Amino acid sequence: MTDDTTVPESPATGGGEPTVNCLTQYVKDLSFENPNAVRSATEEGGAPDVTMNVQISVAQLRANMYEVTLSVDGKAVRGDKHLFMVEMAYAGLFTIENIPTEHIEPVLYVHCATLLFPFARQIIADITRNGGYPPLLLNAVDFNQLYHEQMAARQNSGTA
Repeated sequence: MTDDTTVPESPATGGGEPTVNCLTQYVKDLSFENPNAVRSATEEGGAPDVTMNVQISVAQLRANMYEVTLSVDGKAVRGDKHLFMVEMAYAGLFTIENIPTEHIEPVLYVHCATLLFPFARQIIADITRNGGYPPLLLNAVDFNQLYHEQMAARQNSGTA
């Protein structure tokens, strides 16, 4: 009997457990415009039309360190009046180890974005509530579908 307790290396990962660590999260940029605050609080009207857009961008900072940024922008309009506009870039700094190269991009665009989303959603809800409106709760985002749509768009534009 031997005392060998080493774990054989996985050929796909180069050894060790696959890990994704979020080192920090932060607001990179935040803007809330409330151009008709007094009028929107005193006027009657139906529910506003709210549009929101979420984008993901990734920047590699070092060999295994990445910044993932969720860009959220939206506006609420009632008739021809803008009630509010909100733009936010919310980011996280992630390290990735022992994950095969071909899986890093999906991990960043899907897994890491999914980890950031609830925090970004809370900030948007707080800022709209503090602006005098009911909290705007963003609907869940299917980051897997969004990633595949972005990949298809890149392939169609020839930048894959």
